[in-house]
Parts: sequence; structure tokens; C-alpha cells
Amino acid sequence: MRAERLAGVDSQIVTLMPSPYGHPQEDSLNLPLFSGGIVSKLRTLVGSSAPIDNVRYRGEQIPPVWNPSPAGKILFALRDFMWDFKVKNSRWVRELDSYDALALDGGIGFLRSGKYVLGWAERHGCLITIYYGSDLRKRGVIPRIDSAARYVFTFEFDHTLIHPGAKFMFYPFFADDMPPRRVRDDGKVRIGHSPTRRSTKGTDVILTVLERLRKKFPQVEIVLIEGLPYQKALELKSEIDIFI
Repeated sequence: MRAERLAGVDSQIVTLMPSPYGHPQEDSLNLPLFSGGIVSKLRTLVGSSAPIDNVRYRGEQIPPVWNPSPAGKILFALRDFMWDFKVKNSRWVRELDSYDALALDGGIGFLRSGKYVLGWAERHGCLITIYYGSDLRKRGVIPRIDSAARYVFTFEFDHTLIHPGAKFMFYPFFADDMPPRRVRDDGKVRIGHSPTRRSTKGTDVILTVLERLRKKFPQVEIVLIEGLPYQKALELKSEIDIFI
């Protein structure tokens, strides 16, 4: 969004739930029953929650398509019903027609059914979907949204092999956000790793190898950056010599 605004584009970010990492750019609908707790248990119970890891997609369906169990469909339909009133009355839906392009992270709109974004796509046409990793490999596309999308972008090379329309983009990063390099003159070599979700980053394997390295070379210090506010994470990264 910041890059788009610097280019003179009127850009906004809207999330279904606030980010736990304190990103300053977003506006959130703060919808209930998004994830965790009883939602995770129900999704596991009805078989609509696939394990999230960094395993390459090896299925035959290209692109992978979201196809939940009958119970899973009911669960998402009920949640859509609960969310619909709040979504419909949000200023974002009321102002949707004032935007020329609509980009959906993970290929999902306000509701799993695609309501509101599909209507917008019929009126305006420039619907964009962006995939980040397991969203495409494990869950797959939402068929009606995928059919309506004019552009499909991804930050993962392998996605271009499993979605015929996916175009690769480099992940955006503002170097100005990084604090100045902080060097500690203590002889340590700091190796950092910052997983958002351990299973998708191979964190257990990485930490096992780093621990072996630390035992062999005592000057190595492992810096695990996990579950921290955005600014604090950047501060720790500014002290790292090698980042994984």
C-alpha cells in the first residue's frame, strides 16, 4: 500500500482480523470466529483444516480447488451468515464501487462465498488475487473468485507450476523500515530466523542444524525472532549477521 501511495494511487488495506504483529497500515473489520479456539476445533472436526507446511503440491488438479466436506461447507456458510450483517454495513463495502481495482490476498473476499467481491467484479472487472504459499498449495482457489479474477499474482515460484494464470512477483520490502545496522563488538556471529508459522518455514529442521553449528562453533549465536511486534522484530534483525 505504501508503494502504491508513493506512486499516487489511492490505496487501502482492509483485513478481516487485526494483525497480531502491529502492522500500522491496515484497517480491520475485526470479524468474530475467524480462527483459533472453537473455530480450529470445528474445522478439524469437519475435516476442513488441512495441515499447513512447506510440502510441495503434488496433486493432479491444476490449479488446486477448494473443495470442503459437506460439513465444512455448512460451517463456512454459517460463518458467512454471521459475518454478512457486519460486512454489508461496513464502509468498505459501501465504498467498494469507488475503487478501480480490488486485490484479494489468498484469493478470498470478505465472505467465503465471494459475495460483494463477485458483484464488484461484474461491474468493474479488475479483480486481482494474490497467493503467498500454503493458501494455494493446501486450500486451493475458490472457483468462482478464480474465474472472475483478471490477474493472478504470487510470491512463490512453484505456484506458477500449479496455476496456469499465476504471474510471479518479488515480495515487496521497504528497506527504510530497517533500523540502522547495529554491530555488537563481542565476537559473536548472529544467525537469525523469523518464522510466522514454523511448519511452513521448516523451522524445526533449521533450528536443529543451527544447534549443531553452535556446538561446533561457540561464537555462533542463534537469534529466533518469533511472535514479536513488527518494530521489535526489525530491531533484532538489524543486529543479525546471517539471516535464514
